[in-house]
Amino acid sequence: MNKHPKIITFDGTAGSGKGTLAKRVAEYYGISHLDTGKLYRALALVVIRNAKQDNYQADLEEMVASFNAKLFEDGDLYSEEVSKFASKIAADQKVREALFDYQQDFIKSNQSCVLDGRDTGSVIAPQADYKFYVDANSKVRAERRYAQNQDYYDQAGISVAEIEANINARDESDKNRALSPLVVPEHAVVIDNTELPLDEIVKKITDLIDSDG
Repeated sequence: MNKHPKIITFDGTAGSGKGTLAKRVAEYYGISHLDTGKLYRALALVVIRNAKQDNYQADLEEMVASFNAKLFEDGDLYSEEVSKFASKIAADQKVREALFDYQQDFIKSNQSCVLDGRDTGSVIAPQADYKFYVDANSKVRAERRYAQNQDYYDQAGISVAEIEANINARDESDKNRALSPLVVPEHAVVIDNTELPLDEIVKKITDLIDSDG
């Protein structure tokens, strides 16, 4: 592991590529990575599969305790149904408290780590050593989301244009919610991930971190 990293956060809009960048940076440094957005998706999926949409608060601790690697790789995490419900429960104080504890435990158990999501640099780890905020054109983000789960969208009859509309609605919801809204964290480096090749962006990020000695 390179000597510089301690805590690195990537926040940004839906489908902006923050998760891919975070994963690549974590691999570069050989440190642990947590996709915090997957926590909300995982919880939403567990709630939906257990038909607890109307009373999920009663079993939050048990459902969070049930998280495992298989769940985090489930293809249904990126379905529109899960995406919409994840956005809904993300505005729930009790949900955020339950998942806040999960994320804090992750940070405490790793001397160096990378987190990505919508409030990692502003709420979960404001003490992070390096913060990045990732954004991209909404059409490009929709195309990436479609490619990520094409079989599902084709079977559901959902077009790229519809995905883009949902992404724009998600952006508005995330940025304007009262609880932990999506913001550019203080001291974060803003990255436009619309056109530049992934390898080039990763190199710029790691060069910045490596030069901070």
